[in-house]
Amino acid sequence: KTAYEIPKRDWSSDVCSSDLLLDLERQVLAVLGGEGEPMPRRFAPGTILLADDLLPSDVAALEGAAVVGLCSVRGGPTSHVAILAASLGLPAIVAAGEALHGVTDGTLLILDAASGLITPNPDPAALADATARLEAANVRRDGLLAAAVTPATDRKSTRLNSSHVSESRM
Repeated sequence: KTAYEIPKRDWSSDVCSSDLLLDLERQVLAVLGGEGEPMPRRFAPGTILLADDLLPSDVAALEGAAVVGLCSVRGGPTSHVAILAASLGLPAIVAAGEALHGVTDGTLLILDAASGLITPNPDPAALADATARLEAANVRRDGLLAAAVTPATDRKSTRLNSSHVSESRM
């Protein structure tokens, strides 16, 4: 057997990794301190969560919550937070910058993650348009999810199973 030594790495220069380690540290210290796992925060239905920055455990705790989108001042499109939000189906804008600091708690927002736009206090026409686009996106998503559970077929409409996969690898 060959041994392989993993080279030392300066985690402080890797913001994404250092945030992940800080998140892990916070969770371990909470358990060691007898606090156990932190209780999930409660949000009103339809909440768009605004934050300076979020940790992966913050986003993971949102699963099943009333949060329908999130936006952060910092972060990046390939951050753990962005990836987790996408896997949970949460529209997200990261690295929105300092302009987000002007939005106060309770402000009505349109979060358009596809275009990277946040519209505070939208007029009724903009709100109606965003609502219609959201409903259309939900119908499309539901159709894709329904199609995802149908059996896979090849061009001859033959049902594929695991034996087809193993035969193709031989």
